[in-house]
Amino acid sequence: MSRQNDSPVWASEKLNNVHGDPDKGSKVQKMFDDVAARYDFTNRVISIYMDKRWRKRAIKSANIDDNARVLDLCCGTGDMVFEFADQYRSIDITGLDFSENMLKMARAKQDSIKSGRYKSLDIKWLSGDASDLGFPDAQFDLVSCAFGLRNLQDPAKAVAEASRVLKRKGKIVILEFGIPENFLLKMVVKCYLRYILPVLGRLASGSSSGAYDYFPRSVADFGTSSLLKQALTDAGFKDIKIQKICLATVLLITATKNLDEEYLI
Repeated sequence: MSRQNDSPVWASEKLNNVHGDPDKGSKVQKMFDDVAARYDFTNRVISIYMDKRWRKRAIKSANIDDNARVLDLCCGTGDMVFEFADQYRSIDITGLDFSENMLKMARAKQDSIKSGRYKSLDIKWLSGDASDLGFPDAQFDLVSCAFGLRNLQDPAKAVAEASRVLKRKGKIVILEFGIPENFLLKMVVKCYLRYILPVLGRLASGSSSGAYDYFPRSVADFGTSSLLKQALTDAGFKDIKIQKICLATVLLITATKNLDEEYLI
């Protein structure tokens, strides 16, 4: 369902405090429903075709068994899910997202792959909220989330839910955008986010939802590294590793579910 003829979901006056907006979750959901049809193409354009490389690296860093059970949160159109399927031949994987239009695109992609490889794979696509998972405790070997946590109303709650549904020794792998600490790089990145990315995003997506005005604000104001490290610690994860890639504009975060008695399920 397109919203291109409606007023923007993220009008300019709503961008001053995107992470503190009490309706952030519902606005983001509407935003993704609007941009779903051209989301993949737009992603390639604004990431200069590097997003697939980031996902591949994240999955390799997880180092899971071939028959692992995986939950991909905020799965969108399924890019992370399909990358898992490429690297692990007998994997059991579930993609979850709260945007029905994004899930429609994911299912359509699975059906349209010419090789037919994904048609026979048991991929489950579920509509749901990453902050309130409906799964029983200790169901998955790995939970992943690529560029989705900052879009949630309560990212820390989603991290806690990920811990709950992970088995003992389960892992989490997160990809998220960040801002470099180096002054010159920071200025270049902020310039790209503020002036170039919104224009590229609007042209590539054809969307008037305000999605690509929201995007740079959501990155600049999130405080990715410290916020997620604290959320992971509070949720009972250990061995938290943060790798800065692509000139520190992308963070690859991995952690293991804590085996201390107070965190055991």
